[in-house]
Amino acid sequence: MAIERRFECVAGCTECCRRPGTIVITREDAARIAAHFKLSLRKFSERYTERVHGETRLKLLGPEKRCPFLGGDDEKGWCNIHAIKPIQCATYPFWPGVADNAWGWKEEKKTCPGIGRGPNHSQEWIQIQIRAASPTATGR
Repeated sequence: MAIERRFECVAGCTECCRRPGTIVITREDAARIAAHFKLSLRKFSERYTERVHGETRLKLLGPEKRCPFLGGDDEKGWCNIHAIKPIQCATYPFWPGVADNAWGWKEEKKTCPGIGRGPNHSQEWIQIQIRAASPTATGR
């Protein structure tokens, strides 16, 4: 049986940017974001990242652990680096263990109001997204 998942971001929603967890970034993510801010990769890394258990992660801010690139407030927010955001963010919620797993998809729906809305994504498209997200899911 083919797996299909409906999903569409809800305008102004930043639940995925505020959820507990980490934002793992690849070297390519870091280089792209550093170039956007006209920072060397070293300066960007010192300012915005940390190494934890062999992974490069964004340093999350404050007691609520928000993404450092999240703008707005609790009512309405936005991503200040939307066009160049990390692959982990760009592929959300099509992550290994979430989009390819009925239980994971159901659990993620509790956090994400976009799950169950919008277009129905094919199994092939979902697998492409999962493969793209895999480097951040495995800490590479």
